[in-house]
Amino acid sequence: MFKRPSKTKQPESETHAYEYCMFLLNIRLRSEGELRYGMTQRGYTENVIEQVINRLFELKYIDDSRFLEILVDNYKKYKNYGYMMIKKKLMEKRLSRSTIESGMDEYFTPEDELVVAKRFIKKEKLTVNSQEDKQKLVRKLQTRGFRMDAIMKVLSAHVD
Repeated sequence: MFKRPSKTKQPESETHAYEYCMFLLNIRLRSEGELRYGMTQRGYTENVIEQVINRLFELKYIDDSRFLEILVDNYKKYKNYGYMMIKKKLMEKRLSRSTIESGMDEYFTPEDELVVAKRFIKKEKLTVNSQEDKQKLVRKLQTRGFRMDAIMKVLSAHVD
């Protein structure tokens, strides 16, 4: 479906690599890891990649902590994902584990997860009339990445 990026004919060209990164950043905000991966796939040398990444940091075109904050905020507002699903999505964006751990603790609190879980239940119009319904709801919430303590709190609030 998608075609692989072709190898560059100028693997030593810092200007060419910088323009490629700017092209990617014009499409959408990206993490440092995504840009490194993209340039590696294109065949740029390690030295060129380092120089371009450092230049982008100096110009403040990439900032992983800000990128993480924006993504978590968007997932929190517009997607019905739990803590674990958001963490998985952030890992797919090639963010470092330490950045993800600190950012998730700061930007996605247990209270936020509870709000999102309640919104998901309301959106899905799920009811708990029997033990089977309760198990079905737990499975749905687990597949959306919600932690068990949030699921139990939502269930206790939803059943009462």
